[in-house]
Amino acid sequence: MIVRPVSATDLPALLALDRQAGPGFTSLAANEDRLAHRVRWARRTFAEQVERADADYLFVLEDDEQQIVGVSALKGAVGLREPWYNYRVAMTHSSSPDLGIERQIPTLVMNNEMTGQSELCSLFLHPDLRSGSNGRLLSLGRLLFVAEFTHLFGDRLIAELRGHADLDGCSPSGTAWAGTFSERISTMPTSCPAWAASPSSPN
Repeated sequence: MIVRPVSATDLPALLALDRQAGPGFTSLAANEDRLAHRVRWARRTFAEQVERADADYLFVLEDDEQQIVGVSALKGAVGLREPWYNYRVAMTHSSSPDLGIERQIPTLVMNNEMTGQSELCSLFLHPDLRSGSNGRLLSLGRLLFVAEFTHLFGDRLIAELRGHADLDGCSPSGTAWAGTFSERISTMPTSCPAWAASPSSPN
């Protein structure tokens, strides 16, 4: 097994791999035109022809038969072209001495404090090869690239964890939030019945 930068000839294998990933794999959708564009852009990124704000380093895992069995990626920076939001867990403290009530409530606070940091993304390994150290090689191999070219990345590496999606492509957490935060949820598939039924869902 080796981890290497993507090449133009990897497109058919990547497309087949992405189709196995399911609807939750939004960072590398199984669309040939979009995927071809991303491969071309990754080649430009490796050639240092793009700015860090637009850098997209796409890697593949190749087995001994030269078959593509996994993919992973690095974004040079998030939030430098458009806002990038994340949530931080804070603690809200409320008390009433007269009533003898005191509460500490974990609270999600939306912010932009990760702007400019680099992102680990687009990690997927063929289901038949999820044993031994294959996944570890695919995930951590890109960190060797970061260690070799530290000037291309931010001070921190962040990652979004892939959430659960059902067979219809619906996210339970997104569905639960849709009624209140619909304007901020842009990644939920519009085909989700609960989303489509929400009176505040965007057109």
